[in-house]
Amino acid sequence: DSSPPTNPDKIRAFLKVAHSYGLKVIPYVTFSDWNFEAPGYQQHATDWMQSKAIEYAGHTTLMCFGAEGWRDHVEREVDNLLANFEFDGIYVDHWFHTRFCDNPRHGCGKYLGRFVTEGYHDFARRLRASVARHTDGKGVMYLNSNNLISSTNLAWFDMRLLGENNDPLLAAGETIASTWNGKRQGVQSSVMWRSNQDPVDMLNFCATFGFSLRLRKSRNNESMVRDWSKAVSINEELGANRLYWDVQRFFGVNDANMFSAFDSHEVISLSEEGSHVTTFARDGSLMLMLGYQVAGEKAESTAGVTRPVRSERIQIKQPGRLGLDTDSNYRFVDLATGKYIGGGSLKFSELSNVPVELTLGRTRMILVAPDS
Repeated sequence: DSSPPTNPDKIRAFLKVAHSYGLKVIPYVTFSDWNFEAPGYQQHATDWMQSKAIEYAGHTTLMCFGAEGWRDHVEREVDNLLANFEFDGIYVDHWFHTRFCDNPRHGCGKYLGRFVTEGYHDFARRLRASVARHTDGKGVMYLNSNNLISSTNLAWFDMRLLGENNDPLLAAGETIASTWNGKRQGVQSSVMWRSNQDPVDMLNFCATFGFSLRLRKSRNNESMVRDWSKAVSINEELGANRLYWDVQRFFGVNDANMFSAFDSHEVISLSEEGSHVTTFARDGSLMLMLGYQVAGEKAESTAGVTRPVRSERIQIKQPGRLGLDTDSNYRFVDLATGKYIGGGSLKFSELSNVPVELTLGRTRMILVAPDS
């Protein structure tokens, strides 16, 4: 709601430590949901507010992206924040229903009101320029867009956050392949979920499609480091989260080529509809994220419920594209259990038809490495 942090010295100390570990820090600076007590609210909120403006009754008001004075204010605040603190970008929220406004105080009070698409563009363009100025063009723009996709904003951002008000486990496969596919939308997809959604189900969904995600249990949790170090069970949220991130770090996915489950079927796939494989290829080895997620077939993590299991086959169709060697044998290792798949060492000619079992809603993380 205002750019100066409450504890600037703590923020600077935190930034220094985070940067020493190679971490990027992006602050949440959503001025569109303006708190009653924020500086400037009493003077300007009536002029800049969206016509149906209450977000949290008695606390905040939504601003109109068509109000140029508000966009000037946001630009100044963000510029001031990034000039005084070494943040690596910004993270803003998006309220799609504020695209229409009829508040006459800032030019929206026409006969039928006004759609403020141009204001969305200008808002994003200004923030993009500010981030670029203060980060030598390397800053990250992060948008909570939910599942909404439109020309109003996505082109100006690097990452978007999905899942706040939608359950992908109930969505049709076509919806996942279109609105959740970051490559198709031109921005990287990151995932969150609410407390009414099962976190282990969601973590497995993210792993299947190679999505990044927000560590939800860290919020306001002073014992996070201890809880994380004790987490071992992959059937609990932190344990599943830890395994997913440990596997990615172990394989070095940041330096790997990714073959998405959405558009790499001609290179590698699974044999049955509703089964998916996301592949990371690096230095002659593969990391496979295998998932069985049938559209709308939500499997709750409920005690006593047996999840469906299906027999699948991994079909590596273009091993050369994945960097595999025709003269090598390969081992397939389940990294959660440490067990081999396919009976040990497999010949190159056998890679087009590797049997594997998958459980609905549970990802298998398979290392494919040359048998030395």
